[in-house]
Amino acid sequence: MIASLLFNAPCVIGAFETGYLLAEYPKDITKVQPWYKWNNERDKDLGLTYRLTPQDSKAMSEAPNFQTMYDILRERSFIFNDLIDEEYCEKPYQIIDKTPRYITSKHFEKVIDKTPGVPIIAVHKSFEKLKESWAKRNNILSRQLYDETFDNVWQMKQKYPRRILIVQEEQFMKDPNAVMEDVFHHVGLEWKSEYLQMTGLLKKVSNNSALTEYVKRLKFQAGKHSNFHLPRK
Repeated sequence: MIASLLFNAPCVIGAFETGYLLAEYPKDITKVQPWYKWNNERDKDLGLTYRLTPQDSKAMSEAPNFQTMYDILRERSFIFNDLIDEEYCEKPYQIIDKTPRYITSKHFEKVIDKTPGVPIIAVHKSFEKLKESWAKRNNILSRQLYDETFDNVWQMKQKYPRRILIVQEEQFMKDPNAVMEDVFHHVGLEWKSEYLQMTGLLKKVSNNSALTEYVKRLKFQAGKHSNFHLPRK
């Protein structure tokens, strides 16, 4: 939900999940599954996915660094080239890379090192709610994994205080406007309360009926949980 709300801002977009920073180098992105597969699927009903061609992915994997790789992604993916954004923004120039697995202890500091200066948002959700969410997908969340993941998130917050913002999901559900104002400020954007109804993102996808229906389902509803989930190892 946090990422989807960020997509409302002018000149900003991203996919439901990206995953590329789990690779050691751009040449390794083909090994990052299932994200590589997801990003290359081209079904129009998939929602906000990159829908890359084999040629697109090949060009990205040959990039010398991740910054260049993301530049290639921006040039080639349809979601950067088929949107109706503000007049001053020919196409989005900021990418929101939402991937829950990034915050696991194995990956988090490596992701931080690969993205110098980039603001990071981590969402904290209670163990009980995450465990329930995992169970709905026939997965089991252990208390050990939960504790080691979020203990490491707090350690990284202490080490990189200006780069990392930790959002408490419970507070977000109680007062989304206040929380999102902090989130948008953290990444250098301006928050508008109307974004809770996905007004900015609906405008961007208004020329695509399938994406419009997808985005309508993302509208914030008080009392319902966000779609954030702690990933499996």
